[in-house]
Amino acid sequence: QPAIVQCAHRRGEALVHIDACALGDQLRVHQAELLSKAVGRRLVVNQVQLSLMHAQLIAQGARINMHQGFASAVGTLDYCRLHDLRLQAWSPLAQGDLVHPPHDAPESVHHTSALVHELANSYGTNPAAIVLAWLLRHPAGIQPVVGTTNIERLRQCCEADGIELQREEWYSLLERAQGQGVP
Repeated sequence: QPAIVQCAHRRGEALVHIDACALGDQLRVHQAELLSKAVGRRLVVNQVQLSLMHAQLIAQGARINMHQGFASAVGTLDYCRLHDLRLQAWSPLAQGDLVHPPHDAPESVHHTSALVHELANSYGTNPAAIVLAWLLRHPAGIQPVVGTTNIERLRQCCEADGIELQREEWYSLLERAQGQGVP
């Protein structure tokens, strides 16, 4: 979580000391500006929670004139793209919920998982690769950060690099995960 009570200058000093001035963590637009100013360097990475099941940063662009959304992050995706700030998605597999949904998962998770599995079958791949391919298809050049050290799971995740979802498939996944159509 961003430290609300920690000034950007102090946070910037910490980054300078570890020589990692290029890394932000869940920064919103103005937080990125403040941190960049504090360290005197341009940030190049912002790591945010982003997955098919946590896609508010992406969905808000399609629903900008609607009364729904994730107001605290409005503009973050566009800001990152405009300033060449690479987005790294942590928890891109939604803790595996779309690969193996828990029995008590919300209906949207089960419906999205069904489509993920259907697409995996049609592409001759595994469900994790489809979930990651969804992120990779976005023009922002999102970099998924998978949290596994299991070699077989890493191999499965790497299959996403060879998959380019069709536009209709990409939007179908977004709509299914959000539980509503895209205008």
